[in-house]
Amino acid sequence: MSRHCVPLVDKFVFPLAAMAVMAGWAVEPVVPAKDPEPPTLPALIPPPPEVRPLTVDSIMRYVNQDIITGNDVIGRYFDRMSDLKRRGLPLPKDPTEVKSALRSSLDDLTDEALLLQKAKSLGIEIDRDRLATEILEGSQGEHGLTLREQAERRRWMQRGRTVAILLNYFEQRSAQPSPAELRAEYERRRDEFRRPAEAQVRQIAIAVATKDELTALRADQSRLLKDAQAATDPAILAAAAACLATYLDAVPAEQQRLMQQLIDAVAARHGQAGLPASDQPLVDRARSVISRTAGLRTVEAAQSALTALRDRIAALPEGERVAAFTAAAAAINGTATDLGLVEPGVFADVLDRAIFQGGLGEVSPPLALPGRVVAVLVTARSPARRMDFNEVVGDLEQGHLELRRGLVRTAVVESLRRKASLRAGVLAVEDLAR
Repeated sequence: MSRHCVPLVDKFVFPLAAMAVMAGWAVEPVVPAKDPEPPTLPALIPPPPEVRPLTVDSIMRYVNQDIITGNDVIGRYFDRMSDLKRRGLPLPKDPTEVKSALRSSLDDLTDEALLLQKAKSLGIEIDRDRLATEILEGSQGEHGLTLREQAERRRWMQRGRTVAILLNYFEQRSAQPSPAELRAEYERRRDEFRRPAEAQVRQIAIAVATKDELTALRADQSRLLKDAQAATDPAILAAAAACLATYLDAVPAEQQRLMQQLIDAVAARHGQAGLPASDQPLVDRARSVISRTAGLRTVEAAQSALTALRDRIAALPEGERVAAFTAAAAAINGTATDLGLVEPGVFADVLDRAIFQGGLGEVSPPLALPGRVVAVLVTARSPARRMDFNEVVGDLEQGHLELRRGLVRTAVVESLRRKASLRAGVLAVEDLAR
């Protein structure tokens, strides 16, 4: 507004305002309207006051230009737990062990990040297309992988192979063990390089009835003897009377023979003329017992069969024994197995003694084992001995390679850590351990 207009404002506006006040006009200030406050709803499950929200995707550590998040550490931690479980090793239990495992996972990811950064600076790259092809081919037997799973697997494979190439790059520049050094190590560890005794073994096993199976069979036979005395068929009654005449005073083996005679006589009435209809169930039961008895072998019967086989094999020329031993298994309802090369301590003590102390090229006496009776034929045997240098030089070189690989990784990581910028993030191991 021009300064020349000020007198006019004073002359006309101020008097009008004064007149309005004198007339009692209520002049209220204009206040802008406010939006209504939203209602405050109570939390459905309020958190305890001592627990604060945790964002596991927060940064735990800065490694130069890279970051490691809580999710990365948790993923590596559970990978380690799966590996321990697969190998049957104990898992962390108390909070101290869990914190230690989480801290180790964080350090492992830190070392890996430093190695990957070094590999990138050296221009080491992995063919991503080839990795993708390998993953697709390898997932065909796994009902397919989702795109996310394929990307995750490709990421971890790429990281692992990149680190392996980098370490190999440094390993090639480290000193290799000389033949003299390998020979000196062999002499120093000479007692470790021992080969145990070995034997080439063939076996015949005959399955035998369990105690429960034999008890059930004996009970059925006893009930059949009792019911035969109440039969109406004259032939069955006569067979029962002949059995009872000497059964009570006989020894157990004779009782079993008499019982089997009676069962055979009852079963023989099947399909014959003159059999009363009321005795047909008894005849069917006798036939069922005979069928079950044929499928069950007692330890004594199996031992008898294998003893007879041993005697037959012993009478053959040595060159024919292996073939005759294997072919005889079917004839005695046994199973022939080529056990291959066997070392001491693999089988039960009684079988170990037969293999390593018995006669070479001879069938062993029958050996009663749980659920079966076996006989073995040892065709070749070599004593325990110390292996010479040429046999173990490959193992020595591999041991040096693995040791050198571990030392190289440690040295490279320590060098990279001294030059790296490592800073803590907002998330700590204690937060994850909660």
